[in-house]
Amino acid sequence: MGETCNKTRILSVVVAALVLVLAAVVAAFIYRETRSINDQIGRHADMRTELNEDTVKDLYPAFFRSQEEQRLFNVSFQQSFYFNRTVIQPTVNSSETCSFSCFPVIMGRKKRQSTIGVQHGCCTSRATFHAPTNHTNLRGQVRTFLQYGSRKQFFTVQSCTALIGCDGCVCSQEKMYAPAVVLKIGVQKADNLDHTEIDIFSFPGCCKCVNT
Repeated sequence: MGETCNKTRILSVVVAALVLVLAAVVAAFIYRETRSINDQIGRHADMRTELNEDTVKDLYPAFFRSQEEQRLFNVSFQQSFYFNRTVIQPTVNSSETCSFSCFPVIMGRKKRQSTIGVQHGCCTSRATFHAPTNHTNLRGQVRTFLQYGSRKQFFTVQSCTALIGCDGCVCSQEKMYAPAVVLKIGVQKADNLDHTEIDIFSFPGCCKCVNT
């Protein structure tokens, strides 16, 4: 009877030891797999936030263009800016005088209009694109743009000229507001998405002939 009890106790101890060993093996396996998954997630997260010339367009779509993309965009923009315009017929009666007198401008052929500009009354607007290194934001802070050699942020900048001898209106230049990707204040080089942010800037806009 005593020998049977001893054998039972020994068997119980062996079974308990095997259970503990099995539990330890399972726990180690789960820990290893979980750590591997977390490492992969961390690496993928780093890849998603790593900022360089190759990833910047995916991280900030519509902000950056290559030189060729900018060339095609400029062609489309200039065609729309100078030629694709809709004439609006007068439909509103007004007692105010809407007239001006200025020297006539002799227009060249249509393909040369972009070198002359768009006339608005006695004013002329010309549009170009700039990719500046820095610019002053709406709060008066000078911010540094994120720019790369082959991918840049381009902004429309318009110039305004007024004809001498124009009566009835004055030329007034509008401001255009545009968002841009900038380096956070204090950051010298952006290697990670966390080093950048979006800010708003104003640029010279089109020229309007405003009644006096």
